[in-house]
Amino acid sequence: MVALRERLEALRPRNGNGSRSQIDETNPLTGAELTNLLLLEMLQKQGEQLRLQNKKIQRLMEVKEKRAEEDNSYMFKQFHPPVYDGTPDPKTFEDWIRGMEKLFDALQCPEEWKVGFAVFYLKDKADLWWATVRERQQEPGFGWGDFKKMIKDHFYPTSL
Repeated sequence: MVALRERLEALRPRNGNGSRSQIDETNPLTGAELTNLLLLEMLQKQGEQLRLQNKKIQRLMEVKEKRAEEDNSYMFKQFHPPVYDGTPDPKTFEDWIRGMEKLFDALQCPEEWKVGFAVFYLKDKADLWWATVRERQQEPGFGWGDFKKMIKDHFYPTSL
């Protein structure tokens, strides 16, 4: 009974002077006050439970997203994606782009993962080039189309 009295005391509204009125035998709670205080306490507990559930759901979604990316990466590797080394040969370049895009389509790769997967399959000159321009990846809206244009502008022969 003392614990209930303390919880109710903490929930009881403040008087005009800012202090809470004391709950005792000379100042008992009315039925409506008691009901309101109990409902308020229940709502506060439910709110806290909802916040905790939302945090759990958020963590689960992050884990699920990470697992999906890892699964997609694993599947991507199973198809032995082509590697591009920066050779300024149009056929080699176009074959690499087409090969990557076929894999992206087959695996339904999300747009935001494409550049990250593709750069993993750059080597030699192409990999060195990417190391010098990779900050562009942080620009808002940067995606696979931007990457293709950048790499083509750098490695595709200008005479064609």
